[in-house]
Amino acid sequence: MSELVERLKTGGAVRREKLIVDFKSRDVRYPKFLTEVPLFSPVKMRKTASANDEEGYKFYTLNGYVERHGPGLNMFDQDTLIALLQLVPSFRLEGPASNLPIPLSMETGKDAQGNDTVVVLSGRTTARQVNKYLGRSFSDEDLQFTRDSIKRLSLTVMFICTDCFSDTENFEGNEYFFKYRGSSDFKGSLQFQFSPGMVTLLQNYATINLDVRKKLSPTGKAVHIYMSGHQSDQIHLTDLKSMVAPAQALPEFRRALLGKKGRKGQLEVMKACGFLAEATIDGNGKSAPYILTWERVTV
Repeated sequence: MSELVERLKTGGAVRREKLIVDFKSRDVRYPKFLTEVPLFSPVKMRKTASANDEEGYKFYTLNGYVERHGPGLNMFDQDTLIALLQLVPSFRLEGPASNLPIPLSMETGKDAQGNDTVVVLSGRTTARQVNKYLGRSFSDEDLQFTRDSIKRLSLTVMFICTDCFSDTENFEGNEYFFKYRGSSDFKGSLQFQFSPGMVTLLQNYATINLDVRKKLSPTGKAVHIYMSGHQSDQIHLTDLKSMVAPAQALPEFRRALLGKKGRKGQLEVMKACGFLAEATIDGNGKSAPYILTWERVTV
């Protein structure tokens, strides 16, 4: 995420904070609330439907649930979202929803004078910049894949019911990642505007390291996102699976973490990357449930 360097007042009632985007940073702020919600199927590209792709699929959390509406999402889409969270926020805008660069019809909250006001993060980027940041190809096909991913993300609506939406209040309602507009040319520039809800969620964030993430399988990426929101944990493997890969069978999920002959498990890969200090799975899955105990490397 960017650092605040100055505050400007522009456009009448809209206050703008100018931010500096670090295009080289491999550490990205990601809403901690979303690290425990399996919005993204642990597959590379969505070739076949899974339970996660169903319209209105509901994901339960310890503090409520999230119901996703829109296209099915996968790890490719999550990578795209992570890149946009790093590359887009050039400005923090605060003011009437109707006066924003991309006007909002739903105005949330009021300022001290009783005027409708929202806070959003805004900026521009291109599919090429996203692909450069993620190490994707610059071919026309891959740039179009990224534009398609951006479209899927923008069409996603989350119905959230939780008591941990922010530090001070519970929440029930619809939220989305961002709105965008710009050139229809897949190589063209796009204006993005992260929603007021995402701004709220980002107040409590996990740091995702892309250098670790790029070495992981789709299942490894899903587990890495969850672990990035916790320093250490001891959790039933079935509970972890339900939060990161609900459509996978438990044996498949366990094999992905522990590995098999000739292939390292994802836990071992995360230890080799310097992300995990320790990670073990105990139990037999019958008389004793599988328990994953792990601890991240302290930075």
